[in-house]
Amino acid sequence: MTSVLASTSRPKSDYQLPDPCHGANSRRPFCSMRGNIFLYSDCITQLEAFCAHLGFADVPAITALEAGQKDILSAVVKQYRTPTDTVTLLTSRLPYEPSWGGYGGLPRPVLLEQAEFSEEPTTSHYIAPFLLSYQRACRRILLGRWVDGRAVVTVPVALLPGSTKGQSDGIQVILEKCIDSDAGGIFSPLDISGPYHTFAAGKNLRTAVEQAGFSWPVNRAMPIGSLLSSELFTCTSATATTGNNRFRDVLFPVMKKIITDKTPQLCAGEFFLQKILHNCINELELLRTTAGKNLLIAAIYIDMRGFGRPVNEHYLMPWQAFLRQGDKQKSYSQQDLLMAMLAEKRHSSASFPAYPLSH
Repeated sequence: MTSVLASTSRPKSDYQLPDPCHGANSRRPFCSMRGNIFLYSDCITQLEAFCAHLGFADVPAITALEAGQKDILSAVVKQYRTPTDTVTLLTSRLPYEPSWGGYGGLPRPVLLEQAEFSEEPTTSHYIAPFLLSYQRACRRILLGRWVDGRAVVTVPVALLPGSTKGQSDGIQVILEKCIDSDAGGIFSPLDISGPYHTFAAGKNLRTAVEQAGFSWPVNRAMPIGSLLSSELFTCTSATATTGNNRFRDVLFPVMKKIITDKTPQLCAGEFFLQKILHNCINELELLRTTAGKNLLIAAIYIDMRGFGRPVNEHYLMPWQAFLRQGDKQKSYSQQDLLMAMLAEKRHSSASFPAYPLSH
């Protein structure tokens, strides 16, 4: 089967981001999903038109599945084993974050919620304690230079290895990267003031500060801020099990990259969706054949509940599609899927906005 986009020009790789989701316009070194977001109801209508273009005789009702549900692989495979045509929408749901702009300042952001109290935990809830720990560290790790010329770093004891805080979800600094050891190879503090320990700054930290163009403040303290890169700390996880364990295996190994991203909640949702979709496609490729025509569409679902918006004002950002018919299969990239949807919109009488998204 040939792509419906064979003769369609590609969109530009960078977009300006309008409301309702306003984020940082920057290149994404870790997660690179970018595209257009649609109102949920409009997107479903356009996906149905896309299905008709793919040759579905009678477009079936779209079955929505949450990527975070425990039995997601078996649920997707069950859809594909159905003897009739099926269309499955696999979503990674993200609560809207005020830090994205647009609708900020209404309810508390999910960052301040406790994940165990959430009835519908998401990737945003799972990364919340790690992100909160990182943001606190950015404010509480202090850089300075003593009058004798020594560059020093002051670290709260809770962020040092061996602290009881290491038994919970959060971060701790890597001593070898942040701190210079003494002649005996021991990381001894130069000064202790309550819960704060001051050490001679390590070579890696000094290099990072200098390469960023910052000068060490003399006789005063400066929060480390964004200079606390992923190479300078490690993530710690609670040994006790929680309701969010289905996110742990996917997100914890890359947690440092997620929480240092400019839009960490979006980054976590994207990475989780990509991983689950990859697992689903691997399972589906093991099926020798399918009776009907089956389409799997992956998308980011942005939930606007609680932000004073109409109850149906939620958004979808389509990412990828996987089509299977008999023993034949085809994948559609994000750009291919987006261009196909926009092409179908031009040929239909519907008129609705497709907001460019780049973060």
